[in-house]
Amino acid sequence: MTGVGDPNNRAMMTAFDTNTNAYKLIKALAPLRKSNPALAYGSTTQRWVNDDVYIFERKFGKSVALVAINRNTTQSYPITGLLSSLPAGTYTDVLGGLLSGNSITASSTGAVTNFTLAAGGTAVWQYTASETIPSVANVGPTMGKPGNTVTIDGRGFGSSAGTVYFGTTAVTGANIVSWEDSQIQVKIPAVAAGTTSVSVKTAGGVTSNSFGNFIVLTADQVTVRFKVNNATTALGTTVYLAGNVAELGSWTPSAAIGPMYNVVEASYPTWYFDVSVPAGTALQFKFLKINGSTFTWEGGNNHTYTTPASGVGTVTVDWQN
Repeated sequence: MTGVGDPNNRAMMTAFDTNTNAYKLIKALAPLRKSNPALAYGSTTQRWVNDDVYIFERKFGKSVALVAINRNTTQSYPITGLLSSLPAGTYTDVLGGLLSGNSITASSTGAVTNFTLAAGGTAVWQYTASETIPSVANVGPTMGKPGNTVTIDGRGFGSSAGTVYFGTTAVTGANIVSWEDSQIQVKIPAVAAGTTSVSVKTAGGVTSNSFGNFIVLTADQVTVRFKVNNATTALGTTVYLAGNVAELGSWTPSAAIGPMYNVVEASYPTWYFDVSVPAGTALQFKFLKINGSTFTWEGGNNHTYTTPASGVGTVTVDWQN
C-alpha cells in the first residue's frame, strides 16, 4: 500500500481469476439482485427445512426468488412437498448448476415437483414480474423534516407522476422531484411531527400499500444529553424521558425515550440519555419510571430547557418526588 487517503491507501487489484466459483457466483447473482425486486425488498418465508437443508423464498409483489441450500457435502436429500409462490412453469438454476443445482417445475398451486438436492448443493430459482399494481418497498431516509427530499423505492409506480401521501396529506406538482416506475423522489410536506405512513397513488388512480413508521422531525436537530439525579428504582424498573415534542414522545408513555443509562457517563442513581431534538426550541419534559406495563411519572412542574441552535447541549435536573 502506498499514499494517503482513498483510494491511494489501498493496493490496486490489477488482475483476478475469473474462473473461480466465487467470481462466477457473483457474476450470476449481482445482476439478479438488480433485476428481481424480491431479493432487495421482498419478505422472507421458510419453505422447507431439516437438519442440513434450508429452502427459503423472497417475494415482492409478484416477483419471487426461491433458494435451496444443502450444507451436507456428503449426503443428498429428496425434497418432497415443497410449496412456493412461483407461477406454473419450469425454472432453471440461476447459478447454472455451478453448485450442483437443478431445474424444478412448479404447478399452478405453487407445488414443486419432487426432486433431489445434491450433496453440498445450492440452487436459486426466480421469477421476475412486471408490476401493474404499485408497491412501496422502502423509503429512505426513514426520517426528515418538512422540505427534505426522500426517496421511495418499489415497483409499479408508472412513468407519469401521480400523488404521494404522507398520512392523508397529498404531495403533487413541484414537490414531486422525480417520478419513475421504480423510484420516486418527493419533498416532505408540512405535516405534524411524529410517525406517519407513506403511500403512492399512480396517475391511473391505483393506490399502493403503506410504508409505516416514517418519522417527520419537528425541525433541524441537535443532540442533547438529558441527565436526572437521584432517580432511585426497584429491581426491574428503568427510567425513561418524555416531553412536549415528537422527538420526546409527545408525552406518551409508550413512546417515551429510553431506557436511560446509569453506567459509563454516570452512576446510579443518576441516569442519562443522548437524544436528537429540534434545535433552538423551548422544551418541556419529565422523567418516568417504567416496569413492564406500569409507569410512574415524577412529580412537580415540567422541567424546561431551550436547546442550542447548533452543536450539542446538556441538561441536568433532579428527580422530583
